[in-house]
Amino acid sequence: LLTSHDKALVQRAVDLLLSLLENDPDKVDIYYNIAVGYVSLERFDEAQKYFLKATETDPTFDRAWYNLAILTERQQGYEAALKTLRMGLKASEDSPKLQAGIIEILRKQKQYDKAFEQGKEYLKANANNLDIYNTLGLIYIEQEQFDMAKFIFRLAEKKNGGSNNAKLLSSYGYLLYLTKDYQAKEKLESALKIDPSLLQARLYLSSIHLDNRAFGEAVGHLEAALENDPNNPVIHLNLGVAYRGNNQVNKAEASFNKALELEPTNLDPILNLAILESDNRNDFDKALSLVDEYVEKGGSNTEQAEAWRGDIETSKSDFEEQQRRQKRAEERRRRAEERQKRMEAQKQQEAEAEKSAQQEELERLKSMGETNEAQGGDENTSDAPNEEEPQNENGSDEEENPWNSEGEDSPADEEPQDTNDAVEGDTPESENDSTNDNGDENTNDDGVE
Repeated sequence: LLTSHDKALVQRAVDLLLSLLENDPDKVDIYYNIAVGYVSLERFDEAQKYFLKATETDPTFDRAWYNLAILTERQQGYEAALKTLRMGLKASEDSPKLQAGIIEILRKQKQYDKAFEQGKEYLKANANNLDIYNTLGLIYIEQEQFDMAKFIFRLAEKKNGGSNNAKLLSSYGYLLYLTKDYQAKEKLESALKIDPSLLQARLYLSSIHLDNRAFGEAVGHLEAALENDPNNPVIHLNLGVAYRGNNQVNKAEASFNKALELEPTNLDPILNLAILESDNRNDFDKALSLVDEYVEKGGSNTEQAEAWRGDIETSKSDFEEQQRRQKRAEERRRRAEERQKRMEAQKQQEAEAEKSAQQEELERLKSMGETNEAQGGDENTSDAPNEEEPQNENGSDEEENPWNSEGEDSPADEEPQDTNDAVEGDTPESENDSTNDNGDENTNDDGVE
């Protein structure tokens, strides 16, 4: 509960410990745990007070001295922290934890020679102090003496518990990462298996993933690291880089701003925001203004800033040219589409006109057919003629004129004979005029023509 991210739970645990302390005021563990709870609540003054009470209750309790030194370093600096550690070492002689703490402060102060001298002295008394080996190896890394650093880490691994020491494996993995050794990832993952909360191992491993552009993997490690240390500006800065690479632009912007808020003296987040605005949002003017802000506020890496300014200006020019080309291409495409539409419309009109003409022709032919059919019915198949057909004197219908052969004279041309002896000639079917297929009027008064 004391290290939970739920502040309410931590507060309940602290209140419970305070109530226990009333009944047992000499219990050193209660003071120590109350202090740990206050650290989680970020109430550092109360935490320092209870760590100090723990050292007063039991001066040999080195963990209380060590954590008190960490808070002292945060609030008062390296010298005050070094003084606290040495006070604790007087009360708890030969404490490996406090000895390693002193070497670590000397490393942070870059007092490397003194750190080596003091470290060797402590190792003579305790050759298995893995924390001192770890710190000395890190000093060699900072001095870029990578072979010596590798020698130290290999030596430490052979010590009792060295192959299972998460911090040692993490630092060794970092060295392998810097020297581009493929075993770096394996070492760092081994460290995390031993201690999943180890911050430095996650940071180093995330750097490997960032270099390999495996941004999703980097995000996973950095978010896990953030859970253990939510106010670490380095985590927020690296997480912003990972988010940007993973195209989570808004989250990246928030992480960069948070890193700047937590550590205003480190202006690197401003440069990262400039790259974000340029590469992810194409807002080149804002990106250039951020580069100006970095330089004006005294950013230390001005050479890099100017290089990025040049890159941003080039990107701006390329983007604007691309926009112009795209606009011209879109205009050509628009004109082509309009031509295509006009052609399609013309084809459709022609097709509709042709279809209409065909329809009109079909209607005309149909109308002619109906007319011819009606006329043919009047001449040949009428069931009810308008007038009775004339009969001969014998009362029978007149026969058809048999004189149709070419070259024979029609009896109509001969002298008329007696009616009863004459050959029956053609008699008009109707007294009405009829119209032949050629539209000419045909009269049958004189017989067959």
